[in-house]
Amino acid sequence: WQGCGAGSQVVMHGVRAGPPDLTGQVLGRVIMVRVVIVDDEPVARLGFRAFFGQHGEFEVVAAVPCDAQAAGIVAAQRPDVVIVDVANRKDCRAVIASFRHRWRTTAVVVCSCLADSNAAIAALDAGASAVVSKAGDLENVAIAAQRALRGDNYLDPEVASAVVTQMRADAARRRDDITLSHREEQVVRGLLKGGTNKEIATSLNLSEKTVKYYVGNLKDKFNAKNRLEIVITARDQFGG
Repeated sequence: WQGCGAGSQVVMHGVRAGPPDLTGQVLGRVIMVRVVIVDDEPVARLGFRAFFGQHGEFEVVAAVPCDAQAAGIVAAQRPDVVIVDVANRKDCRAVIASFRHRWRTTAVVVCSCLADSNAAIAALDAGASAVVSKAGDLENVAIAAQRALRGDNYLDPEVASAVVTQMRADAARRRDDITLSHREEQVVRGLLKGGTNKEIATSLNLSEKTVKYYVGNLKDKFNAKNRLEIVITARDQFGG
């Protein structure tokens, strides 16, 4: 996969890569993860189709350009994951936000040659769960999709370091004194260790739904738009 650099999996500031493990079984039948590819490059669309065709848990149900028809195709297919390249779109925030606003159960993974950390942060702020560089290993896209479906964030090394640095600066500017309940602090500690919602729920003997509720509260308290911003602000304030 050629692009703007090289990359691999990363563990950084609570955003941890891990092997795909979402494939389920219902009466012996594999539950397929439905994927729509939204990319202006025909070669990229063909490449994604070929790649996901080698992963038994993924099914590419559509691969289309990032144009006015893309939203309608996503609406018709109702995929589990949309993988979208917004590098050439000035309205990238609007494109991502439109997917997330209309179909909140659909995870959005951005796979682009994003120019800088601000572009990656804008994608996360608009509702993307993961940002992956086209320059990296395609396996990172599969990992990002799996983590996005679990409600987690993922960044690969091409963007992680710059994004975390920028977010730390933003967090320092907006941080106020924040008071957390005992349970909220436990969840924060789990996030700081890079735990997924499921892992945190298991360690605290809670349901995964309850952990998601606390993560939502933490977003409000930290004025954070995503889990990564919670982790960065919490690391500076509470350590970890």
